[in-house]
Amino acid sequence: MVELAQELVERIIDECWSLVGSREKSMKYHHFSMVSLDRRKLRSFVKLMESSPLPLLSFIRNLSLSLVEGTVPEAALLARIHPCPNLTRIGIFVVGNWRGPLLVSWLDSNQSLHAHLRAWHDESPTLSCLDLKVYTYTTPTIPLRTITNIISCVPGIKSLRMVGFVISASTDTNPSFTLPRLETLDLHVSKRADLFFSWMQTLPTLPALKSLKFLTPLIKNVEWAVVVPYFERAGEGLQSLELCEVSPENLLKFKKQIWRYTPNLRNIEFSIRDPSKLVKFLMILPASLRWNTIDIEFTAHGEGILWRNLDTALADPRFLHLTRFTLKLRDFDIPGGKPMITSETKFRLPLASARGILD
Repeated sequence: MVELAQELVERIIDECWSLVGSREKSMKYHHFSMVSLDRRKLRSFVKLMESSPLPLLSFIRNLSLSLVEGTVPEAALLARIHPCPNLTRIGIFVVGNWRGPLLVSWLDSNQSLHAHLRAWHDESPTLSCLDLKVYTYTTPTIPLRTITNIISCVPGIKSLRMVGFVISASTDTNPSFTLPRLETLDLHVSKRADLFFSWMQTLPTLPALKSLKFLTPLIKNVEWAVVVPYFERAGEGLQSLELCEVSPENLLKFKKQIWRYTPNLRNIEFSIRDPSKLVKFLMILPASLRWNTIDIEFTAHGEGILWRNLDTALADPRFLHLTRFTLKLRDFDIPGGKPMITSETKFRLPLASARGILD
């Protein structure tokens, strides 16, 4: 290891600090609260950490590991950054060209990923969020057992996010642990989300989710048959729900089979293709629920909205407690999409605009 002079260490930190832009001296080391490391950056970070007189690991709250083009971080170097006492989130991002077996082998190895996750979980009582995102050229298939083995290393998490892969069935996935604090689930896998719901229902204590991003289409009746029983048993605490692109028929199926079990659902977000059917979608939302926020995204275009009908629909008693209503157009060049509530559209929605709910 190359020892860095104290002056050089301080200069590096000052340069990093200059990127933050704030002039508050007390915030100088906030730059290290979010750290993203791949195989190359990990080595450089460890050198900086071990040369600094400051406890840089204690500043880290958000740690992301990037597995790029089939490369993984060195285990010995990862072990040096285990003592992160204030860590709140761990992200594992798989990027580029990966062969499925190699990826699964690393994710499911007790000598690689599992050991590090357990160490971070033990070192930081504040760890509450785990992200597993896959952005590869082809959509990989990850066995359910691999996923549950990863989760078993961090049983204290409150939030779990899984994006970008297909879940496949596994044998011997009966859990020997619980997820007592899990309250937020972001499930954006390509297929077989029902397998994960089926597994959750085998836990000794069923997680009572408050927020669910269910961005995987339910196509087959057998998938519905697995998901619905979860809501029968644990849907009472659900407050926020986000769905992928839905049809009126699919949304109606949610109304008939699931929403009867979610009496505290207040916030909903979903995507639709045809803006001319917007009012039809709104009228499907059950009047028995006290809606606070509704966020809708158009996936193809924003033409054909019947503004007068929309204004009348939002005045329906079921939306009496609405505090926010948003419309946006999917645009990959604009993070979060292109807002469609403008001064012009507010003029077309006088009743909703007067209530101050348009955002």
